[in-house]
Amino acid sequence: MTIFGHQYRIAADAADAKHMEAVAGLLDGRMRRIATSTRRKVAVEIAIQAAIEFADEVLRIREERDRLLTGADEHLSRFARKLEDGASTDLLASGEDPAPAPRF
Repeated sequence: MTIFGHQYRIAADAADAKHMEAVAGLLDGRMRRIATSTRRKVAVEIAIQAAIEFADEVLRIREERDRLLTGADEHLSRFARKLEDGASTDLLASGEDPAPAPRF
């Protein structure tokens, strides 16, 4: 594969080959964008800038994922409490034993 004008051989099985080509294309595109928008012309400096940008994106995505998962957990906990509170109230009022909850 070619990244920023340099050929690289990366071992990958057939299933991963397309993925690795996509990764290389993404990196090549990012490096070319950086090269045209900055005074940096040394490939290593451009690669480091690309790595910093990708790492920043990964961290931001992880933070967003964690925020969304925490929010989903909170919603599920509130929903489960409401279900439990409603079931307890209904059972106390009827005096009946609870039927097993359906699995699905």
